[in-house]
Amino acid sequence: MVASAFIAQNVLQKEHWNLREPFAWTGFSVPTALIAAVAATGLAAFLAPDPYGYVGLNLCIVLCLPLFIAGLAVVHLFAGTRRFKTTFLVLFYILLSLIPWLGILVALLGAADEALSLKTRFTVSSKQN
Repeated sequence: MVASAFIAQNVLQKEHWNLREPFAWTGFSVPTALIAAVAATGLAAFLAPDPYGYVGLNLCIVLCLPLFIAGLAVVHLFAGTRRFKTTFLVLFYILLSLIPWLGILVALLGAADEALSLKTRFTVSSKQN
């Protein structure tokens, strides 16, 4: 479904028929309260007894998805500052598919972005080049 939506959006954009603005990585952000919620559910996953820990772990995984997407936004903007953007992204996604634990680092990168404003640093540096 995501691939179909992506293709449809690109076709509509080329014909100037799209009703929405195209997706921009720079505009994606998550609320800082989400980081606290992820930390709380992650803590509950490890400290709570068995049925509650299971619920806490699943909630933590669901709540980490926006942080993962924010981390992907940072990676894409970083790749935009590099000379071989497509090669970098292809290698990154191959590594991400081969090493699933890399997804946790990407989610942590998304959380760090909220504190350090990494996306704005990469967009400013890419505009200067």
